[in-house]
Amino acid sequence: MIVVCSYCKKTIGEKFAPGMPEELISHGMCEECALSFLAQEGMPLQDYVDGLPVPVLALNGDAVVVHANKKALALVNKPLDMVRGGLGGNIFECQFAHLPGGCGRTIHCAGCSIRNTVTETWTTGHARSKVPAYLGAFREDAVQEFNLTISTELRDNVVLLSIEQIEPVKSSQEIPDEAVPETFKAEPSGSQ
Repeated sequence: MIVVCSYCKKTIGEKFAPGMPEELISHGMCEECALSFLAQEGMPLQDYVDGLPVPVLALNGDAVVVHANKKALALVNKPLDMVRGGLGGNIFECQFAHLPGGCGRTIHCAGCSIRNTVTETWTTGHARSKVPAYLGAFREDAVQEFNLTISTELRDNVVLLSIEQIEPVKSSQEIPDEAVPETFKAEPSGSQ
């Protein structure tokens, strides 16, 4: 028997019992939906986001980060005070964020699945689930490419961007040091 969440319809497990047909479906509540219900009952946004099992950024209507959970901070290797108030491309060190115009305003941004999904959720209020996305990010002296799976939902006047999967694709060619913005250069080990 397959167990699915009654709310989001995600498969949350399987139960096997002798004599029970395998195609039967039972219902329960997944962890994400349980946390969602807690949030609706007055749990502060920060506590709600920190309790989620994946990296999550909370963004306002201008795509500015207003909060990030601990898993997101570990992913970008930055403290909350360096993330809060920043644009997503700057936080993730997108290879195009340092170009004239900045994050969200370069020719490359029109095709950004991450930005487009966040904007769509903010504009329509419709949640998006398991959207494939791509990120080319500065990592030391090279651009590292990543395939991501993201989801978004509008909650408490912010868009929650969940990064459900992130897989490195390949390292691109080395980039000359002068082409890498200062803010994207790796700090020497031991400095903080």
